Amino acid sequence: MRTMKNMRIRKILYIFILFFLIGLEAEAAPKKATQKPFKAEFVTVHQEADKLDYDDKAKIMHLEGHVKLWQPDSTLFADKATYYLNTEEAEADGNIKMTNPDGVITGDHLHLYYREKRVVVEKNVELVVTKQFNIDPKNAEFVDKTPVTVTADSVEYKWGDKIAKAEGHVTVTQLGRKAWGDHGVYDEKIDELTMDGNVKLFRPPKDTLYSDHLVYLLKTNKATAEGHVHGTFLVAKESNKKTPSSKTKQSAPTPEPTPSPTPSPSPSSPVPAKP
Repeated sequence: MRTMKNMRIRKILYIFILFFLIGLEAEAAPKKATQKPFKAEFVTVHQEADKLDYDDKAKIMHLEGHVKLWQPDSTLFADKATYYLNTEEAEADGNIKMTNPDGVITGDHLHLYYREKRVVVEKNVELVVTKQFNIDPKNAEFVDKTPVTVTADSVEYKWGDKIAKAEGHVTVTQLGRKAWGDHGVYDEKIDELTMDGNVKLFRPPKDTLYSDHLVYLLKTNKATAEGHVHGTFLVAKESNKKTPSSKTKQSAPTPEPTPSPTPSPSPSSPVPAKP
């Protein structure tokens, strides 16, 4: 009986030690890194149109007539558009106009990438970027605006990064200043314009610069040009003439008094006789 009892005790102790050792091994083993669940980022885009066709399987929406697609930082107007829900992209044609807090872009065809905050507009493109300064404390609105206008065959505008890239017959104007070229990049954050290919810069009243490459800081009016640089510049000359106010005024000479004539004797007076 004692032998069987001892055997049972040993068996229980063996099982206890076995579970204890397994627990220690589990604690010593490196813990596997848990992966965070993937969270898709969605962009909420509202839409309006005269007609809407939706393909639920392909997740594609077709809109026609007075189309309007908008979210907090951009609004798109067009005659017709296609919106791809899976990629958060849109294509539009006809009377394209897209607005955001920094400006307006217009053209004939548009491809919009909502997740990247990027838009590509082609044919008859005009981008007007409004530089805003001096907040009016009364109504918290900007009161001083100096727009930069970009026209080209195509423009890629990243409104999140505030950078516009223009291709083909590029023209950039601001406050009478004008630049032409084959390619152009405008960085709104630092107010810098970079032009390449057949570059021409005009600054009023008569400054004209030609080059292959140009970097122009619009805020400071500083230009750096490279490659076949030539042009004409108007330099003001200082005048050496003294102004009338600087001359010493001389007093006019005092005229001498004119002597009075001696009165002649009257005919009625008697002439004294000689002694």
